Parts: sequence; structure tokens; C-alpha cells
Amino acid sequence: MDSFKNSFLLISGEEASQKPKDPNHLILEGYRLPDMISLHKALKTGLQLPSYSSPNLDSLDEILNDPDWLESHDSIRISILNYPQLLHLEAQDKKRFFLTILDTMAQNLGYYAISVENCLEIEKDLGKMNIQYHTHSIEK
Repeated sequence: MDSFKNSFLLISGEEASQKPKDPNHLILEGYRLPDMISLHKALKTGLQLPSYSSPNLDSLDEILNDPDWLESHDSIRISILNYPQLLHLEAQDKKRFFLTILDTMAQNLGYYAISVENCLEIEKDLGKMNIQYHTHSIEK
């Protein structure tokens, strides 16, 4: 089986602003998630994380990459809008570790589970961590 290489899909602002049709599609608005506590709350509610999850990256990594937890969900889609503001009150390494967690989750799922509104900062961060991505734009 070929390994899944591009786990992130970078999308245009126009495409990002469209309301998702899938009820399992979680939209994370970066400007509303400046720290780990707010991010954890959004993920816990939106993805129905177990009650024992806590607002730290190790806990999120353990849960989001647990094969049993992943199998219990029909589909998982996460879109990140306003990426530069996401976790902006936290150290930059936490933001990058969060991207690594999402990359591993998407690799485990084997499909584009993560889409991010394209901007220079996301391209730089993914490049620094050697995470492959695909750019998608709406054709007019």
C-alpha cells in the first residue's frame, strides 16, 4: 500500500469561507483560539474528545492518534481559518507541534483530513517541519 504523503490541503480564502456540508467538519477560527485552553475546548466539543482529555498537546496527540478513537468516527475533517492568529499567545513550537499532531492523524486516516486557509505563515511552518501539502484553489 502506498503511503499517504500530502496530509494538508491549503485552500483559498474564498473556498475556506464556504460553509461545510459535512456535519463532521470542524472549523477552527484562529482568532478565537489564541491559547491551548480555547483550542482544547473547541476540539473537545467539535470532535467529541473523551472526558479525560486535557488542554495540553501530549493529551491531544495521544487521543487524536489513538487508532480506537479514530475508528470510532465516520469521518474527521478539520479546517483552520486565520492560521496566523491560531495559538498566537503560545510559543511558536506549540503551534508547530499541533500541526505535527494533525499531520500524524491525517496520515493515520489516509485522506485529506486537514485543510488550512492558505497564507505565507502556514507554508513556512509546514516547510520548516518537512510536512508535505497540496495547494487547491477554486477554478473560475
